[in-house]
Amino acid sequence: MIRYIVRPAGIRTTPLALKTALGAERMVRYPGRSRRLLSWEHDFFLTYPEPHLLGDYNANSGYSRIRRFASATKAEQRFSLSDMGYPIPNVYVGSRPNLEGHTGNRKFVVRPLRHSGGREYRTISLEEAQSGSWNPTTEYISELYPKDHEYRILIVRGNPLITLLKRVPEATPQEAPWNHACGATFVTVTDWSLNRLRHTDVYDQIQNNQDFFKNIDLAGLDVLVNLDHDPQYVVCELNLCPSLSIPSNLEKVKDYVLSVPRQS
Repeated sequence: MIRYIVRPAGIRTTPLALKTALGAERMVRYPGRSRRLLSWEHDFFLTYPEPHLLGDYNANSGYSRIRRFASATKAEQRFSLSDMGYPIPNVYVGSRPNLEGHTGNRKFVVRPLRHSGGREYRTISLEEAQSGSWNPTTEYISELYPKDHEYRILIVRGNPLITLLKRVPEATPQEAPWNHACGATFVTVTDWSLNRLRHTDVYDQIQNNQDFFKNIDLAGLDVLVNLDHDPQYVVCELNLCPSLSIPSNLEKVKDYVLSVPRQS
């Protein structure tokens, strides 16, 4: 039985839906004022608090790695994903990024080191990137990946349980962030033959990194895809509290969590 949903402060919708689906006793906000001991075995985590809050922490070898990932900046998280073997957009941090070799009308994306739900996202030219028209203390830049499609793989305790495809209005620019603000919606991929990710190694890499993924209760691996490009896909984020609202997917997560014990 799930006792608590441990949720990020300020986020309620997804945790509330999961609380109902999993039959949790209540939600616990972190960071917050609660000093209750949490159970690594029985609680469901959408955020990963300090180890001293875990009553049965027992120096779980995977937890410290998740905690470091969760507390890292988004640029650092991308570097971690690269270390796992995932292609990522070329990322640049600091006041003097090395942009040698870039020519022409190459564009870059500026994002805050701490993402803000797609806000404060903008594109700049190579000239603007070279001239430092961004704040390296609070922002980072990455090459704009020419995506044709965007997917989210919902990973539950190491299992790539659900694959979602983003649909956006027809006139949405390729370089815009495909999020709720631009009218993007998720649809569940149920036909494997229509899943463009089947042409890539993205699922294999989840299996190759089980030591990391198996200790995360729920994550959304956001994947930009262009099968005519090299690389054919890049991972832009691993979201530790992804949106989960489609009833059939909530049911699938519930059935999996309640039937499969947490791996140690």
